[in-house]
Amino acid sequence: MEDKGLSSLLVIYGLVLFIHSDIVHGDLSYSIPEELKRGSVIGNIAKDLGLGVGRLSSRKARVDAEEDVSPGTEIGILNVQDRDSENNGQVRCSIQQNVPFKLVPSIKNYYSLVTTNQLDRETTSDYNITITATDEGFPPLTASKVVQLSIADVNDNAPVFEEDDYNAYVTENNKQGSKLCSVAARDPDWRQNGTVVYSLLTGQVHGSPASSYLSVNGDTGVIHAVRSFDYEQFRSFKVQVMARDNGSPPLSSNVTVSVFITDVNDNTPQILYPAIDSNTLMTELVPRSAQGDSLMSKVIAVDADSGQNAWLSYHIIKPRDPGLFTIGLHSGEIRTQRDISELDKTAHWISRMRHLTTYERKASEAPEERRSGKKALNF
Repeated sequence: MEDKGLSSLLVIYGLVLFIHSDIVHGDLSYSIPEELKRGSVIGNIAKDLGLGVGRLSSRKARVDAEEDVSPGTEIGILNVQDRDSENNGQVRCSIQQNVPFKLVPSIKNYYSLVTTNQLDRETTSDYNITITATDEGFPPLTASKVVQLSIADVNDNAPVFEEDDYNAYVTENNKQGSKLCSVAARDPDWRQNGTVVYSLLTGQVHGSPASSYLSVNGDTGVIHAVRSFDYEQFRSFKVQVMARDNGSPPLSSNVTVSVFITDVNDNTPQILYPAIDSNTLMTELVPRSAQGDSLMSKVIAVDADSGQNAWLSYHIIKPRDPGLFTIGLHSGEIRTQRDISELDKTAHWISRMRHLTTYERKASEAPEERRSGKKALNF
């Protein structure tokens, strides 16, 4: 056989690869932008293979590829030729088994390169496709090529937050600009398609724009307080934070951030009864026949704080007669400790007996944190 050799022509939507050799092996690697239009020039096969131009049917390669093509999509056409005759010119074409592609016979000497699975750059970004052509001669001659296909990215993944929702806790009377928490989202896409930008969604919080309460750093996802919060005004609120990528078109996802305000002991107890001016004494009449443990009056007070900060206790301070009256530690009830005697019917007891009643925090709190209110009662 003169000039014995195997000639193969590989056409992938315009990419023409012509190989002429008894046994030809080599690698080609092209990075293919996903949005490349059909017919775009991506390489010079003659130069890439180091072959003479006269041995190629085309000097340029053209390709069209997309990351998100569906299974069963024809992405290329393979034409294999052998200049020998009869069995020596009959060629079989095959592809390795570990790639999501297969060769489907078409007309004589033509094969279609078809996808068998969904292509996903985030799972596999490169494929090494080995195509082998073997004739029926004896001994058989073979030509093979390894084409590395780099899958270009498409913006097919929205950012995903690391948590389903976020909770932030802040003590009331916080400083403006204090950090509350941070959110984080990941996007497996590439470059700008995977770049995440955070923003606060437009909304209302207790009748005011959400942006007047919180701010979020667009690059880091750190959330700061815009204002100082007051537990007595509201104890919690929610906002929506969006994570958006820079793809075209951009994809996004939202997450809920719940802010919980914790109480501090910043409110003095207020006495509701007796409701008198601070400079005025309240007079209670005590029956002369009053016996021990008789109810004389009751002090009622409230505290706007919460939890232990709102627990109240009542005490009589500086009593003129320590053994005559007592006040319930938690009830505020003022009672006699003993029967009133004839000796108590003196002007000294009636005009000068003045009990100043105060209530303050439970003893479990630090003394410097306790707050108290005072009222004077005259018996």
